[in-house]
Amino acid sequence: MQKSAPDPLADSLTTAMPISNITFSSHRQRDTAFWRLHLLALTLMAAGLFWLWQDARLDFWLASLSYSPAERGFPLKDTFWMREIGHVGLRNFVIAIGVATLAVIVWPRTSPELRTHAGYVLLSMAACTLAISVLKQGSVHHCPWDLVQFGGTAIHLPLFASLPAGQSAGQCFPGGHASAGFALLALPFAARGWRPRWVLPLTLFALLMGGLMSGIQMVRGAHFLSHNLWTLWFCWAICLVVYALYRWRRWM
Repeated sequence: MQKSAPDPLADSLTTAMPISNITFSSHRQRDTAFWRLHLLALTLMAAGLFWLWQDARLDFWLASLSYSPAERGFPLKDTFWMREIGHVGLRNFVIAIGVATLAVIVWPRTSPELRTHAGYVLLSMAACTLAISVLKQGSVHHCPWDLVQFGGTAIHLPLFASLPAGQSAGQCFPGGHASAGFALLALPFAARGWRPRWVLPLTLFALLMGGLMSGIQMVRGAHFLSHNLWTLWFCWAICLVVYALYRWRRWM
């Protein structure tokens, strides 16, 4: 009996289906690992930050490095480089990134995919800065320059303490300036499924900006290390939540 010739179409279908299934399974496994890693890291970081705040020795030691007992204040607080360049200049730089992102969204020739990713970045950055601002408004905690240990009149409070009688709310937690830098963590999330090679450089860029803006405020006596690390935690968590929303709605 003569053998029938092989059917290329049938062969392609039988080989493509398993590969497709394997690819889908691989993507799902990577997604599961991604969410588990972020949730575990955020949980461990929160536990560590709670301990750091309650202990407070590292916070106070770092603040003391830029504090002058003779002047009863932080000498670099209002210098040109700290205030105009480090505070105003870097803040305006991040604002410029936000404006550029908005321009990408409204530009008629922007591709739908790029517009979606830019929209995620802008929404996440806005959510980070707004959330930190709201938390600051309701915070009882004071900045280092307000505390008795650094020439002020307020006392340092535990993380979840209520406001003592006779002491006004400090409204200094988390770090507002640092939130502008750490809000840039939206960039690597946006790049994850679009430009994976950009994830690491963009993550380092966001951490560098947030770290630099944190350090400047610490030198000025405006925030403790724990304030800024909590800001990082909040921005990271917010970017992750917004990213989860986009993935759930299949926008990215």
